[in-house]
Amino acid sequence: MESARPRRNFKLFGELHPNAKLTRDQVIEIRKEAKVPGTSRAWLARRYGVSRSAIDMVIRNVTWKEAILPDVGGPESSDTRAFQSRRSGGDGKRNL
Repeated sequence: MESARPRRNFKLFGELHPNAKLTRDQVIEIRKEAKVPGTSRAWLARRYGVSRSAIDMVIRNVTWKEAILPDVGGPESSDTRAFQSRRSGGDGKRNL
């Protein structure tokens, strides 16, 4: 039996999500700062008030995929493909 209430077929993400602790601008800054040699992820986590694993996921584009730096590349950048390849044991090519 279907409910009388209409279904919502959308997800809130980024700053619109009620549990978001970071803004898009902060995510971009985190990604820039992470590229600087000697910057620890623990320091970034303390600075922005989130966990180190949250920083890791931001840097690896697991979360905040919509906040992409032009010089970092998107989800299909060569660095990301190499990471996915190492993780899956494959050659980095996607099977469509």
